[in-house]
Amino acid sequence: MEKIWLKNYPAGVPADIDVGALRSLNAFFEKSVQSFGSRVAFVSGSTGVSLTYKELDEKSRHFAAYFQQHLKLEKGARVAVMMPNVLQYPICLFGLLRAGYVIVNVNPQYTARELEYQLKDSESAAMVVVDLYAATLEKIIANTSVRHVVVTGLADMMPKVPRWLANFVIHQVKKLVVDYKLPKSVLFRDALRIGAAASFSPVTIEPNDLAFLQYTGGTTGVSKGAMLTHRNVLANVTQVQNWIEPFLDKTQKLTSITPIPLYHIYAMSTCFSFVGLGGTNVLVADPRNMTQLIKILRKYPFVSLPGVNTLFQGLVNHPDFAKLNFSTLRVAIGGGAPVQPSVAKKWLSITKSPLVEGYGLTECSPIVTVNPFDVQEFSGSIGLPLPSTEVSIRNADGEQVQLGEAGELCVRGPQVMLGYWRRPEETRAVMTADGYLKTGDMAVMNDGGFIKIVDRIKDMILVSGFNVYALWKGNEMPTEAQWEWAARGAEQQLPQLHEQPKDVNTWQGVFPVVNSRDDGFIGVAPVGCYAPNKLGLYDMIGNVWELTSDIFVQDRSAGLNSEPDQAPLNITGSEATLRVIKGGSFLCSSDYCMRYRTGSRQPQEEDLGASHLGFRTVRGAPGPSLLP
Repeated sequence: MEKIWLKNYPAGVPADIDVGALRSLNAFFEKSVQSFGSRVAFVSGSTGVSLTYKELDEKSRHFAAYFQQHLKLEKGARVAVMMPNVLQYPICLFGLLRAGYVIVNVNPQYTARELEYQLKDSESAAMVVVDLYAATLEKIIANTSVRHVVVTGLADMMPKVPRWLANFVIHQVKKLVVDYKLPKSVLFRDALRIGAAASFSPVTIEPNDLAFLQYTGGTTGVSKGAMLTHRNVLANVTQVQNWIEPFLDKTQKLTSITPIPLYHIYAMSTCFSFVGLGGTNVLVADPRNMTQLIKILRKYPFVSLPGVNTLFQGLVNHPDFAKLNFSTLRVAIGGGAPVQPSVAKKWLSITKSPLVEGYGLTECSPIVTVNPFDVQEFSGSIGLPLPSTEVSIRNADGEQVQLGEAGELCVRGPQVMLGYWRRPEETRAVMTADGYLKTGDMAVMNDGGFIKIVDRIKDMILVSGFNVYALWKGNEMPTEAQWEWAARGAEQQLPQLHEQPKDVNTWQGVFPVVNSRDDGFIGVAPVGCYAPNKLGLYDMIGNVWELTSDIFVQDRSAGLNSEPDQAPLNITGSEATLRVIKGGSFLCSSDYCMRYRTGSRQPQEEDLGASHLGFRTVRGAPGPSLLP
């Protein structure tokens, strides 16, 4: 489609980037080392220990040499990395890339089963893991292709005496590290020492060589490894740099706070962008500790803070946040999930700098669209496509819709993945004949080129306009009665009032303190993990609450042969329509509530998304009405 969004580009942002000049992330990093050698590249927010570009260059070379010369891994080998935001991460990152390996980022919160799947699917030959999670690796390593393991501790980059004290507290006082046995493993500091005595051999990296196998969330099926090349990631980094540079004052120190975990490609892209600008990335290991995060924000005057809605919400509601100095702040961007208008409004009132929303997905390295950083008010838009990015909004037949009409958002550009790792059929399923990636998200575009997400097909996250997808598919949203009929397997007989379901995804353990994850899932489980009901329907109870088309009323008991739950919430002051949601979710617990029964119900604002909320559609009436 015509790039109508270019007319609203901020001054100084080009329409396109020079894709032909993009060689490799290695060349990109080495250029930054040459240009900004003495500047601080990364700093640990919790310890204050830092690495200059020159120091990072040296240590990453040593790490690369260890893998090359000591472990004898060939170019293209997959190496898994499982750690929080600590200084060892960028050393591993640039070291492995410089040696020509493919990085497999792993969520440190993975269960043994999830970790085993990703290591086996990626055929990882080696792994770098923080000792906090080494016991998880021990459980499954024999079932994988991992032959070499490097273990690091949280305090490994600290000076000798503080390191000894920190390790004593971590291991002996707080007992955070569970005993593990990995006989063939080597310590991170030993790997650096061995690598320092070896010689690093630079490798030739082509633009289409793989840099990352970045696994998708797997909430709508099996997790897949998106093949991101050096050019893919570097293109996105260049696009982001071009977008933010006009808003930066190059005379001030460019400090970016990184609370998002580096295993997520969103954090990786924003970090790379500031590396290209010679900036400093302050790594936050535990962003959930708001008091500690605010101390970090106070210590390091920052120009950039990428995050997610929950992070920004926690900050604006903390009593000490408003006391900070925001005079240097230029770039605050929310991604990963929709930014709530109330959060954006409160952020602006406190910081006097807008919180803008962006949009991306793993398959796009990840950023596709961003709002300009000089917007005056929050609009709910995900912004404009980045330079060299084409978008097309299409109906179910693959035809482009008119401006203002809803359709599936499709993306084409240099940041779009090569495909899914060893899944050609699934790759073909998400790519159009003319080279667009089908995002699975429903969107509309206005005449200024600004895009708004109206429904998230792929991730099953509710945003305003939930009915759009149902209509797009030629179906309808189910009524509460239809949903109950389907959940009961077409049986009229209701279960006993306190009868709890078996073999469904709910909270295991003591809510909300400990989730024992007995079923292997801490969040949403992929469809098909549990047996279907008599109608062949999966996950009618548990996993996620499901939206219905019915308006919520407090009492719907007349005519029913069970006492339904009354509304557990007293929602007032909302302009949004309240819809009935059914079925309970992975956040329901038998020692806290009984919300995962067919008769359970809650109100839900129809324009508010949540990670434990989804919907399904119906075609025709599935059964008799059970409500008056």
